[in-house]
Amino acid sequence: MTAGAVGDAVAARLAEWERERVAERLWQRDVSLWSSSGAKPDDLGDRLGWLDLPSTMGAHVDELIALAEEAWADGYRQAAVLGMGGSSLAPELFGGLAAAGLATVGVGFAHALHTPYWVLRSIAGLPRADESWLVRAYRQFLIRATVSRGLSRLEKILNFCFPKSVILYAEKRR
Repeated sequence: MTAGAVGDAVAARLAEWERERVAERLWQRDVSLWSSSGAKPDDLGDRLGWLDLPSTMGAHVDELIALAEEAWADGYRQAAVLGMGGSSLAPELFGGLAAAGLATVGVGFAHALHTPYWVLRSIAGLPRADESWLVRAYRQFLIRATVSRGLSRLEKILNFCFPKSVILYAEKRR
């Protein structure tokens, strides 16, 4: 697939999502977006709780602060922050760490081999991505990669080029 073909495929997919009102339906928790996945609608609905996190987690700040203080009292001095939800949230996360008196002392990167998989799934078109031979083939590659030492080494190198996940290590300032 050429760069122009990829751009055309992405543009076509975005136009389709617009016609199908995917963003609007996502916020309405329309589980039919994933109907071809074979998952039960109730299971799919349960996986959309993250949509509410920006508005619901504020009520848990005191709880989270108490947890952090308890960990500090127990002698923990470092924490790994995983699953921040996307690069657009990184500045907010860094600000939150600083406001909590935490200093970032290290950064790690992971899951580079998964990045192309999700790009391919998006181009192939959710929810029908699993019908694509390329998506299925890459998924099989990922399954094999989990047990291959050579591919694990390759992924460690690629993690610095296009990681799917960023890991932050933080310490409480004294």
